[in-house]
Formats: sequence, C-alpha cells, structure tokens
Amino acid sequence: MRKISLIIFLAVFSFASFAFAEGMSEHQHGSAADAQTTDMSMEMTKVHVCPMDQYTSDKAGRCPLCGMNLEEKEMSASEAKDAVEKSKRGQGNEKGVRGSHSH
Repeated sequence: MRKISLIIFLAVFSFASFAFAEGMSEHQHGSAADAQTTDMSMEMTKVHVCPMDQYTSDKAGRCPLCGMNLEEKEMSASEAKDAVEKSKRGQGNEKGVRGSHSH
C-alpha cells in the first residue's frame, strides 16, 4: 500500500511540475513590449504634483498654473509618465482650465 501511495504521489508531483514549467515558459515567451509594459507598471518612481491643480512634473519647483510648491509623490512609472506628458500638453489641471485661479 505504501509503494502505491508513493508511486501515485510521484506521478502527481511530476505532472504538476511539468504543467507549472509549461505555464512559466508560455509566460516568458510573451512579446518584449508586454514585458516592458509589465515591468514599467510595477516600477515605482517619484514625481512632483501640485496639490491644487494636479499639475505633474518630474522636477521639483512651483506649479506654473497657480504658483504653489509641487509636492513629491510616488506612483508607478507608467502613471508618472502619463501624468507628466498630460501636464506638458497643458492638461494638468483637473478642471481642464489653465490659469483660472484668482491671486
């Protein structure tokens, strides 16, 4: 009885190992773009964000919309890239209105 249990265990273990190895090889054969996107979305980076306008920059300084100091914030690299690009295009303000603040 003990030999049969051992044989069954080894057979199940071998099958599970093979299935796991196949799943890993399929995952590793994804395109380079998929791998880069996955790596970038998991990587964290620091950006500087205006607390009022959500203007985002990769450098410390003042918000060009309202003059407030930008605050350091950590976010995924892909989110940071999108936010900085959006701000460079003039869409950093949540309301979509540039320079609408009274001073």
